[in-house]
Amino acid sequence: PVPDSKVSLGWGDGTTESQILSVNGLSLAQSTGFGTNLVEFSAGDMSGNAGRVRFPVVVNLNPITPPVLQSPPAGARIAVATPTLRWALDSRIPLAAIEGFQVQVSTEAGFFSPAVDTAVPAALSAIFGPLPDGAHFWRVRARDNFGEYSPFSQARSFTLDTTPPNVQISSPSAGQVFVSGRDRITIGYSVTDTQDPAPSYSAVLAQVEDRGALRGDRPDGVSVSSGPSLDPLALDDGIWELHISATDFVQNSTVVAGGRFEVKRQAVAQAELD
Repeated sequence: PVPDSKVSLGWGDGTTESQILSVNGLSLAQSTGFGTNLVEFSAGDMSGNAGRVRFPVVVNLNPITPPVLQSPPAGARIAVATPTLRWALDSRIPLAAIEGFQVQVSTEAGFFSPAVDTAVPAALSAIFGPLPDGAHFWRVRARDNFGEYSPFSQARSFTLDTTPPNVQISSPSAGQVFVSGRDRITIGYSVTDTQDPAPSYSAVLAQVEDRGALRGDRPDGVSVSSGPSLDPLALDDGIWELHISATDFVQNSTVVAGGRFEVKRQAVAQAELD
């Protein structure tokens, strides 16, 4: 039954057929879902006259229900400049009720000047870019078949990193000669990355040509770090290179070889002088 407070007659009491019965302020206790619901009103007067009317009521949840972002997850690190962004609708809203989506991608969280502000057909994913390396924020809203927009989704961020670490070798230099007992081999290099503050790396002195005396138990590769110096006696005589491999947090990698230098045993070097 409809409460009396929500019912009114357009005219006073009487028997005229021009009386208009108005019902206001009602709400659907339960909807059959997004789309059209058939509503029926029945009324009767004290003389036993009765009437019934049916009409459709369209339920549109989109204006109050934002999409939900799916992937990439919040804070993701991505190694490609053309990421695929995915989102979903509320389970009560069918995709057929949506005309399209508005997607924004920005380098700042306020979306004051989004780098991407584009309409996407009624699909739940799209590829965007190429985008520059760095932090990006994104959000989505839906436009339904009535031309109304939903609120924007909660924004998410991701970081693009398509650039491998930068490796610079300062020492040893190409063409240098180090004699055991006389010289020290200074190791100098740097490893940096535009997005990863601490890329992983390894640095190894590798022998590329064996010369002079027999190697014995001396290795053909020695792990080193930047800064300390090394006694050439720790290395077999021959030609050597400094090899550095570095990897950032999205597995961009680089391998760099320094200039070739020579290590001589003191006896060999003296014999050459004599």
